[in-house]
Amino acid sequence: MCALGAGCILPQDLTTEKTLTKLDPPRFVREKIVPGDDKPAVLTFGLSANPPCHIPLEVQRIRSADAAANLEARWWIDYVDNNSAVAAPRHFNTLPGSHDPLAIERNGPTFDIDVGLLGNVAGATHVVELILAHENAWDPKFPGTRALLIPDDAVSFRWVINVTSGSECGVGAAP
Repeated sequence: MCALGAGCILPQDLTTEKTLTKLDPPRFVREKIVPGDDKPAVLTFGLSANPPCHIPLEVQRIRSADAAANLEARWWIDYVDNNSAVAAPRHFNTLPGSHDPLAIERNGPTFDIDVGLLGNVAGATHVVELILAHENAWDPKFPGTRALLIPDDAVSFRWVINVTSGSECGVGAAP
């Protein structure tokens, strides 16, 4: 028998599954979303623009209490649940962690959108959605989907894009 404080190794029950614990989800630095809160979140892509419309969507900075954690960003265009044609993410970003425990801010994810990704149909409205989570928060049973092991371990942001027949590109007025 072991005495308290003697440093005894206690047997572990290997038959029980590891219990998942809630992670502290990453957070967007709101003022660093481009285009973001200080501008309308509705973008306009004109089909007759020359050169073709190209807008980088980005979260310039994110915060994560776990500086060492790798984060993964997944981007969807017009996500529809249970429709494999649009359920898969269109773009991924991996944001590596840091060995500096005080580095709770880091560069965020980006996705360069051009009108070709949106189908070239004037009058269409599209939603681009970004979901950011810890790399190990995504459910490995459903790779490339929105499935998370713990749903509250992610943060998301959406941009609305209107496709027009005009030549304008960029931030537009909300409908």
